[in-house]
Amino acid sequence: MIGGATGGANALSLAMPKKQKPNEPAPIDDQAKRLKTLREALGHPTSNGFAAWLGIGANRYNNFENGTPLSREVVFLLVQSIPGLTSDWLYFGKPDGLTLELARRLGELGPPGKRTTA
Repeated sequence: MIGGATGGANALSLAMPKKQKPNEPAPIDDQAKRLKTLREALGHPTSNGFAAWLGIGANRYNNFENGTPLSREVVFLLVQSIPGLTSDWLYFGKPDGLTLELARRLGELGPPGKRTTA
């Protein structure tokens, strides 16, 4: 029966999942890159040293830098331990709430200097 209660029109109304562009990195990859950037900006050349500074296991932290989704517990620990850091930057890359000093260290802003306006 065409167009009935179980017809094809209802089946077509389901939302299709959004396709990711082939050259666009996954959000988890972006989080891992931000963690590496943060660690290096704070002067920790190795992830093991940074994990020890945070007080978590090296294997656990390395998993996050290798693409495991960030846990809330670790995000809270990072935000509490690093002045000016926000969970929005860690999760989504939004630099809005970062302090100017931290944003510059992370490369989110250019170096301090004379402003140019149009």
